[in-house]
Amino acid sequence: YHMCGWRIFPSLDAAKILYLKRAGLEQPGIRYLSTIEIVNQFLTGRAIIDPTNAAIRQLLNIRTANWDARMLEALNLSPMQLPEIKPTGALVGGLSRAAAQATGLAEGIPVYSGAHDQYCASIGAAAIQAGDMLLSAGTTWVVLGLGTQPLFTPSFIAPSIHPVPGLFGAIASLSGSGVSLEWYRNKFLPETDYAVIDDEAARREPGDLFYYPYPLGAAYPIWNPDARAAFTGSTLEHDRYDYARAIMEGVAFGVRRTLIDFSQNGCSIHALKVLGGAAKSPLWTRLICDIANIRVELLREPDACALGAAVIAACGAGAYPNYRAAANAMVQHAATLEPDPERAKYFAEKFDRYSRQWAQIAQYYA
Repeated sequence: YHMCGWRIFPSLDAAKILYLKRAGLEQPGIRYLSTIEIVNQFLTGRAIIDPTNAAIRQLLNIRTANWDARMLEALNLSPMQLPEIKPTGALVGGLSRAAAQATGLAEGIPVYSGAHDQYCASIGAAAIQAGDMLLSAGTTWVVLGLGTQPLFTPSFIAPSIHPVPGLFGAIASLSGSGVSLEWYRNKFLPETDYAVIDDEAARREPGDLFYYPYPLGAAYPIWNPDARAAFTGSTLEHDRYDYARAIMEGVAFGVRRTLIDFSQNGCSIHALKVLGGAAKSPLWTRLICDIANIRVELLREPDACALGAAVIAACGAGAYPNYRAAANAMVQHAATLEPDPERAKYFAEKFDRYSRQWAQIAQYYA
């Protein structure tokens, strides 16, 4: 964790490489490439990875931006078996003939090294200076904060090198968040548009109907894969839109808990840039604002990941001198929400009940 910023996890590459070796599946001259390098190799002939993605392979030392010698020794790996590391925005090469034919683009167009999707999103949201905080609210909700030093915490917030020189990012992934509403809608409101769900749920005030968003197990900050989702506090008065609203509130409570964690570990948080699918929901963005008691900034372009990739390419091509200049020209804000003091107080008390109840439920999954 203190080397690469990610705790040991079976789905990440260090564990997978060790498994392949122990299973006798390694062959002479084999290289270990992930999707990013394979795509870059197809595009340009060069298997290149950037530091933000290399760190998640659990083989990169984020203090040196190089493959870690101790990890290579532990896995009996040579650096030649891994891809070359290029900084975000560095030239990878020209578009190959095969890639040009497949894409319909001109052969030789320059291809630039990108970044992990959340780091692209931070650039696409103009979160490019220390103290900026981003919430990417898609299938999994991800909170990303920026600072000048790696942020290591008892809850295993994941720090890494940010594409902006001199900055580090720190990621907390709230798995089971956006997918919970998607599951609920598909199973119980399949013919209902999300906008209708939003409007109807906004008319509800479900009281102490709570939802705990762990249908995939509980990752950060609970780290218990055996935990499961739960609705509690149901009464005969609740209808299907009360449950939809409870899901929205439960996920927003996770954002509040995450921002508290960042704050307790030295991050000064002034505003939260919100993007992704949930940013289109007036109710959910308002709930985030009041529950987390923080100013929320919304973007005109909800797909900030793609926009951030475009900003990176624009800077790599020399169209702008740096990310700040490119973001000023390419990123547009749509609206700013301020928390309502009375609602913030109400939700602070509700969050306390929500947290105390989970402490009891968690014992079942201990």
